[in-house]
Amino acid sequence: MRALTSLATIVMAALSIPIMIFNFAAPFVAGIWLGYLGEWSLIGVGIAFLFVGVFAISIALLPALALGAAAATAEQRGSTVGAIVLAIPAMAWTLFLAGATCTYAMYFAYNEIDHEGSWIPYILWAIVIATAPWDYMAMKEAQASRDVSDSMVTASFLNLGCIASFVGIWSLDRTELLEIAWPIGIAIALAQVLNLMYALARSRARSNFEF
Repeated sequence: MRALTSLATIVMAALSIPIMIFNFAAPFVAGIWLGYLGEWSLIGVGIAFLFVGVFAISIALLPALALGAAAATAEQRGSTVGAIVLAIPAMAWTLFLAGATCTYAMYFAYNEIDHEGSWIPYILWAIVIATAPWDYMAMKEAQASRDVSDSMVTASFLNLGCIASFVGIWSLDRTELLEIAWPIGIAIALAQVLNLMYALARSRARSNFEF
């Protein structure tokens, strides 16, 4: 398990480089490009959502947070089965919300724009708007825990899934809702595999310490 956890950490470190580059470059490229096209209203809507998105998503996540707290309490009381039963729907709702946010933003942007010109800045801007709240919340959680958090892993793979979906739209004309969704869904599923590995490693380390 320790070797797998180390491998997962290496994978995260390797993936963080292209994700950081994308997160740094995409807002500037998309914003400048949209400004050149005169899409100032779209830029304004995106900036406004960047401010209210965290609040809106936090409200939507309240059921998952309540279930997660109940799962943590169950685990502290020694009820592993109860913790799992409570944690699964909490995780499923969080992942659905993250995936749906990005998928619909990209799908909506592609189908609402004027395709006589380039659609690339619209999709890039949609990804920036959709992923920024998740990136922000993951950063705050990581700063609080001073460790690799579940939110950080999920946000990183969410960005990776969006990049893969963007490439699919760009090079393979994958523009249907499900075609946009499946790379994001696969990326999120991989994130949960890594989260599970980290959780098992932390649980084993805690057990060894208590012993």
